[in-house]
Amino acid sequence: MTQKKWIITGAAGFIGYRFYQAVKAKGIPVLLVDHLGHFQSRTAEHPLPDASLLMDRAEFIKKIGSMNPAEIGAIIHMGACSATTELRVDFLREVNVEYSQTIWNYCSKHKIPFVYASSAATYGAGENGYADDESLTSELKPLNPYG
Repeated sequence: MTQKKWIITGAAGFIGYRFYQAVKAKGIPVLLVDHLGHFQSRTAEHPLPDASLLMDRAEFIKKIGSMNPAEIGAIIHMGACSATTELRVDFLREVNVEYSQTIWNYCSKHKIPFVYASSAATYGAGENGYADDESLTSELKPLNPYG
């Protein structure tokens, strides 16, 4: 029986790449998703993975709906923009909301484990605490578009 592939988005980033290293050490097959330029620009920090393991984020979004869910063991989503200084609302909506929703919808539909990172930036300065109670969502006051 073939082992299912784990898809890691944001795989060229600090956490995504280290997650890839840990998964690789366990012998789990992977697909690494990020902007291909991010992999190439970070070779001083970590070696460039084999090209057969890489997929550009834009291509991944186009293909995810046609991927065979029986071949996917999990999607680890580290591919959102984490720059708290990013002010382009349209970019943040595309990358942090729509991209994440597309992946979640696919995983939910096919019952594929979906692991993602979130951010305390959604809470704002913390004046209302850090509770995850959904009834308090309207009270959150993010300090910037990222949050």
